[in-house]
Amino acid sequence: AACGFAAVLVALLASGEVRELLMGIITSALSQGA
Repeated sequence: AACGFAAVLVALLASGEVRELLMGIITSALSQGA
């Protein structure tokens, strides 16, 4: 699941607009995971 999620992130990172949204999601996800 992590690999698939990472693959999706890489694809979305291509879009600058989506990147900001992802950064927020990733931050909150890492905060909960950590």
